[in-house]
Amino acid sequence: MHSFKDLPGLDPLGWQAMLQLGQTRAFEPGQIIFAEGAPSAHIYVVRRGLVEIMKESVSGKMLRLAILDEGTVFGEGALFAASPRSTTAVAFRDTVVGVIASDLLRGLLETRPDFARLLYRALSARLHQVVVDLDADLRLLHQRLHHQHPPEEERT
Repeated sequence: MHSFKDLPGLDPLGWQAMLQLGQTRAFEPGQIIFAEGAPSAHIYVVRRGLVEIMKESVSGKMLRLAILDEGTVFGEGALFAASPRSTTAVAFRDTVVGVIASDLLRGLLETRPDFARLLYRALSARLHQVVVDLDADLRLLHQRLHHQHPPEEERT
């Protein structure tokens, strides 16, 4: 693995330095990598396999948000804040992930400002895309609800 699959344009030397900070861990299908509500002190990279990102709904049902494949970084919120995890990550099949302590990564980013700038730009672009996708989903939901239950003045 030589570069972020989902974060293009990053410096390969910075990428390798980042991966060397971490350890690899293997997970079996269904094994939890991290759970919603758990402390967030690590960032993860899918080295092999697939990772399912899940969110518990208000009704208690687990909803699949994404399936991540090789080269995908996840849990990056730990880089910015030590807040609890907002999702659960589960191995979807036999999976190997790189586990990088966020404080070690922050130290690396301080010594490699060019890599840090590219990483933050890439993460920001990915976050922007999540917001755009969420907005589109909410607009679609609003349209569906509006057609199922039109306002009172439209029903008369």
